[in-house]
Amino acid sequence: MTVRTHSYRGVDIIEGDFADLDLGMLTPAQLSEINDITTEKRRRERAMTYQLINHAAAMAVNDGTGPDGTPRYAALRGALLGHRDNGAPYLTGDNGALPIAISVSHCKSAACIALGAPGARFGIDIEEPTDRLARIADKFLSDKEKSYISGNLLLHAWTIKEAVYKAADTPGLSLRDGIDITTITPDASTTRALGAAYDGMTLRSADRCLTLCLLAADIP
Repeated sequence: MTVRTHSYRGVDIIEGDFADLDLGMLTPAQLSEINDITTEKRRRERAMTYQLINHAAAMAVNDGTGPDGTPRYAALRGALLGHRDNGAPYLTGDNGALPIAISVSHCKSAACIALGAPGARFGIDIEEPTDRLARIADKFLSDKEKSYISGNLLLHAWTIKEAVYKAADTPGLSLRDGIDITTITPDASTTRALGAAYDGMTLRSADRCLTLCLLAADIP
């Protein structure tokens, strides 16, 4: 399986392609949960998410290990994904909720997860290029933003807004009027939402755009 890993300001990103989906890498509990999902698209997304979670469990993390000398995410092996009432994801193990924050995103060809310290406020989004963004720009960009965001930056801006929406954890927050992209370059951004600042990191390829946004106050 080809997996791309990145780290940014205390958050680890694991990204993989659906073409590499292998149900043999999942635990019986994970497979059982997937079998209860009613739509093929959601089953596929959940399976890929679990495959990335299990990969993280076996991954040596550059900035240290857990207190017992094991890899920092070793407890993630076989973890299940739950969702709070507002839709935010969390991880559970044999003894309940795990002390690791997670954000999840999918596009047609790939999936990604971001992992960080408990309580850290961050969000991740991955999308593929589409002409649709130009048609709906009025729905997610303010008039001010449209004066300096267009063309290739539309995809970048969309992933920023989606990632900040997840990090802000405020249901009903308006992408257009509640999240303000103050600076944007091909690989970084600064954004404000609900009076707070967010720092963003973007990874772009010809096929997709991935953005991680963190509440600036939580950056080490």
